[in-house]
Amino acid sequence: TAEGDASSQAATTDRPDHDSAARVTPPAGGEASGSTADLDALYPPEDGGWGDGGGGPWLDAIRDAWTASLGGSGGGGRGGGGSGGRALPPLPRLIHQTWKDAFPPRELFAPRWRASLQRVNPGWSYRLWTDADNLELVRSHYPSFLPLYQAYPSPIQRADAARYLLAHKHGGVYFDLDYECFAPLEP
Repeated sequence: TAEGDASSQAATTDRPDHDSAARVTPPAGGEASGSTADLDALYPPEDGGWGDGGGGPWLDAIRDAWTASLGGSGGGGRGGGGSGGRALPPLPRLIHQTWKDAFPPRELFAPRWRASLQRVNPGWSYRLWTDADNLELVRSHYPSFLPLYQAYPSPIQRADAARYLLAHKHGGVYFDLDYECFAPLEP
């Protein structure tokens, strides 16, 4: 019903844990026309966030609890710590993304989003993995998984599996193509 749809929409957009400034209002007419400029208008760059002090007291509490559980000293989770007081191994400075080919469509993914990952993290390597690259990764490094991987009925299911295999094999961080980076991934 229209009433049920309206209450469902209100429940998703009026959640107390979402900042009202981050809500997106679709352009007049409901749909973007397909240009990159429309995406930038629909999803304007955000100010603040992680770079302005960490995300608020609720995130600080989660970060401190996690750091303490690893044997660290708490205090924002920004240094040292680890199981039994040992430091965690460094995360490889690799950023991974996937798309079916080497050309993610500009009408779906603003180039600014991908560029932000590289601009904000200059010491990190970046790789966009294609479906063919992902298949080769499975063939070369996870051959026992290949029959299941190829049996997935949808390409997105293979891409979803590949992101975990990429992180397992190479380390680093995976981002969907619709993420924009506002602060470095490391302190």
